[in-house]
Amino acid sequence: MEAGLRRVRMAVRETPPCTGVIAGLSVLLPVLVGLRIVHPYWVVLLRDEVFKKLQLWRLVTCVFVKKPSIGLVFSVINRYSFSDSVERTILKRREDYAKFFLYCCLVMGVFGLFGRESVMWNGFDMALVYLWSRYNQTTPTKFLVILPVPGKYLPWSRLAFDLLLGESVVPHVLGIIAGHSFFYLYTQTGLFQKKRIGRGRRPVYKDSGAGYTTRESVQKDAAFLGVGKNVGGGSK
Repeated sequence: MEAGLRRVRMAVRETPPCTGVIAGLSVLLPVLVGLRIVHPYWVVLLRDEVFKKLQLWRLVTCVFVKKPSIGLVFSVINRYSFSDSVERTILKRREDYAKFFLYCCLVMGVFGLFGRESVMWNGFDMALVYLWSRYNQTTPTKFLVILPVPGKYLPWSRLAFDLLLGESVVPHVLGIIAGHSFFYLYTQTGLFQKKRIGRGRRPVYKDSGAGYTTRESVQKDAAFLGVGKNVGGGSK
């Protein structure tokens, strides 16, 4: 028991800061909403409240709203794993990751309002998966644990699967749009970084404090592959 608690404490201490905050909010807000300590009305996307009353926090809180259930546990693990991999190997600087998060919230929130979407949990997850996939295009992954899928096809596999299940894919599409536009601006224009190091479709690979890394490092450190399968072979 003591050894297990020690491992948990060590894992918490080693969690990257931005990922720690996002994982914490991904657990805390659904629990507060489920217990009715926080009413869902105050945290979901509502057009009039955002545009007329300027309740801009909804653009952020909407990515942390999800019904408390056993599925929430798997969703948080999935989000944590991709976020951890992205923060450790792609967006190493806190400000880079923070810019990515806020940019995705803005893009998904604004377009989601016009699409009558009130929750963007799946959208932010898809943005994380898409950004990860652009730096891991040849990494073999396991979709649904059993289906081998190259990293570059992982976002589209998840999109097609949810479409077959009859779920709304608007948040997923908005997440891909947010992730792709950030990737382009980050690697091609230098808008979200202090120094532009590379250009072209290839991601930049130099680690000079600007949050870049090598493709090999990204592939080795990728923490989560597909839906329900991690690198170590465990399941959700």
